[in-house]
Amino acid sequence: MLPSIGFGVGSVALIYQLIMPTFGRVSGRLAALAMTLTPVVVTNLRANNLDTTLLFFLLLACLLLEKALAQDQLGWLIGSFAMIGIAFNIKLMQAFLILPIMVIIYWLATTTSWRQKLTHLSLAAVTLIALSFVWPLSIDFTTTQTATQTSALQLAFSTNTNQSLLAQSSYTSDSSTAQPKQLANSTTHPNRTTATSMTRSTANRPAPNQATTTTATTQSLVQATVGSQGSWLLPFAIFGLFGGLSFFRDAKRKWWQLTNKQQQLLLWAGWLLPVYGLLMINAFQADTLVMLAPAIAALFGITLPVLIRLYHRSTLNNWQYYLLPLAIVTTTSLQAWYVYNYYALLAWLLLAIGAVVSMVLISGRQRRASAG
Repeated sequence: MLPSIGFGVGSVALIYQLIMPTFGRVSGRLAALAMTLTPVVVTNLRANNLDTTLLFFLLLACLLLEKALAQDQLGWLIGSFAMIGIAFNIKLMQAFLILPIMVIIYWLATTTSWRQKLTHLSLAAVTLIALSFVWPLSIDFTTTQTATQTSALQLAFSTNTNQSLLAQSSYTSDSSTAQPKQLANSTTHPNRTTATSMTRSTANRPAPNQATTTTATTQSLVQATVGSQGSWLLPFAIFGLFGGLSFFRDAKRKWWQLTNKQQQLLLWAGWLLPVYGLLMINAFQADTLVMLAPAIAALFGITLPVLIRLYHRSTLNNWQYYLLPLAIVTTTSLQAWYVYNYYALLAWLLLAIGAVVSMVLISGRQRRASAG
């Protein structure tokens, strides 16, 4: 369990270091707090888990990429891609999900000629390939294979292999702490209790460290069984992304000429979308949802102060004015959906709080506008 705790705490620290230099300490602390309180992150810290290790190296790759952009040094870029290569040896192709956005951000953010950009990315790619291939090639060269056996290199890039990694739990807890594996649609529980005024049922509540397999559907990440583990701040992150991109826009630039802060937002959006898409089309274990946690936490931490500032500076006729109330009411509604099967009263309370806060935000400005 100690390695997972170390990598998990390190991931929270990396989130803070990624956000703070560009957006300030408040945003960095909010992002780190959201990351820490994400249920699937806490769950993964309770057992040795490959996803936690993978997450640490991917965040480290992003930090080295930011240093490469800030200092314009090739060494940091090579180090960033090297971390992706190491991550590949942890959980194969899942490590490459953030690679496209890393390349895009580097290409957009650097001011050198396109030839130099291409040269630097090529050198970084060579490093990535060398580190990615070291494990499967070492197996192929040190073991004797028959003509019918598939090589380790082929297995590493096989679609079936990578889909199996998503669908199988990567927990490696000892038998004293590990729980029996059950499917997400199972409704059995050894201690079913009677619903009370605060608790409808504990039948569907997952046990600690329980491997939960989820089938691939477009709604799988917002279902109460799985979505509550990692998607509880997803609506706020989406509204915040739109608000942040507009807030940090430089009116003197063309729309495609992104500012540094817009590029940071694009990095986290480019992390979130491929992971979300992958989990929608493949069966996956609930612990894999930890891959969503950094992007959602970062977008929440960055854009909460932004939405507050947009609310105060925008007029009633400006769409930016409504982003904060919409983010609040949709996020509390989703959280109410998640807790309804466990605490019905709390679910209704969350709905009421979200609705009242949103109405107060909108009506308060309307009253001030009428009085003025």
